[in-house]
Amino acid sequence: MKVLIFEAYTDANVGSASLIENACNIVRSAFKDASISILAQNKEAVGRFSGLPVFSEIFILPLNKGRLSQAWWFVVNLFWMAADAFSRISRLRAPCGFYTLSREKKRALKAIRESDVVFGIGAERINDNFFLALPFSLYSIWLVKSYNKKLILLPQTIGPFYFSVSKFFARKALLLCDRIYTRDKRSLDVLKSLKIPEWKFKFVPDMALLQKTAPAEAISRIRLKEGIPQGVRFAGVSALKWSYFKSNGNYAQYKEIMAKACDYLSGEKDYHVIFMPTNVKVHGCREDDIATAAEIHGLMKNKTRASLVTSLYTPAEIKGLCGLMDIFIATRMHACILATSAFVPTIAINYQFKLYEYMKLLGLEYYSLDIGELDFGVLRSLMDDLCLYKERLRPHLQRQIAILGSRVHNTLSADLKDITINDHGKP
Repeated sequence: MKVLIFEAYTDANVGSASLIENACNIVRSAFKDASISILAQNKEAVGRFSGLPVFSEIFILPLNKGRLSQAWWFVVNLFWMAADAFSRISRLRAPCGFYTLSREKKRALKAIRESDVVFGIGAERINDNFFLALPFSLYSIWLVKSYNKKLILLPQTIGPFYFSVSKFFARKALLLCDRIYTRDKRSLDVLKSLKIPEWKFKFVPDMALLQKTAPAEAISRIRLKEGIPQGVRFAGVSALKWSYFKSNGNYAQYKEIMAKACDYLSGEKDYHVIFMPTNVKVHGCREDDIATAAEIHGLMKNKTRASLVTSLYTPAEIKGLCGLMDIFIATRMHACILATSAFVPTIAINYQFKLYEYMKLLGLEYYSLDIGELDFGVLRSLMDDLCLYKERLRPHLQRQIAILGSRVHNTLSADLKDITINDHGKP
């Protein structure tokens, strides 16, 4: 069976890398002899990380480009979509080479055409927080189905939607999918509101819950490289600079409160703070957690009681580093998942509903607060509580992570085995 995974991003986004790794493992579990290839935003980086054949996505988003370049990209790709759609729905059926000049697009189209089953791992592309990219994500779904391929969206967040036009086209695209897995229960409500038939979708937690941990010797080498001290207690921090449409919160205020929190942990609670990046501005990644951590560190009074991890590491290595922590404060979704799956008591600062929904799955929504309502007094109270009860929380996390991880593996492995290929080679 030829399996194609699309909507991969880059290994420099640790969450995306974890989804790539664990999606491949799940596919191999369901289809022992599957041949897997990937469509990614950064094919070179994902190819090195996965060791699999990787092609560029149909639409390589113009991240980290100037406004003029982005506008030109948008216009060119809208025209290409119009030409491609006309060719596919008309009787002309012109070969894609007739209107497609990009070799990368031709290779991506060939990979789709030659696949048997296609899996989407976009995580959170179908929403209006990324409304400029949404048309291209929805068109990619339609394009895959135009080849009559079986299309399954692996666990992801759907929504929020702020515009009627987004809801209309999202519904049209989602109706084409053969199965949609949502990683949070609020996404189920979004799908119901879009009137997607309930047999099409199912709740399954995030695949990063299955993430393996790097060996202890690898973590020791990283500690030495990053200058992480010995013989002290650690508090991990994951911070981000968000730029999402209609997002709440004030970034300058966020940095000040996070710096106060780090000073409180290092001073009053006697922790050494470790800033943990899960988005590093290399390999085409748009965001830079290292720069954000440096800004917060610059506002701290107890700068010597904090360390910045300054390199890109694999999801397994990040999970191993998280495992060194006594407590954790996470604003990044997958930093929160990797920390809690390493059984580290964690506070979540919710910049989108997906993070609150994840903490709710753990039964620990008490330890989360919305970024738009971030207040140092409230955060300090949560830190006090977390430090007081952290030893009680660890066994709770062990139980919950085991339950959720089993649900991810067992549900997906069993469901995907139901996919069969008929005599004509089509799903």
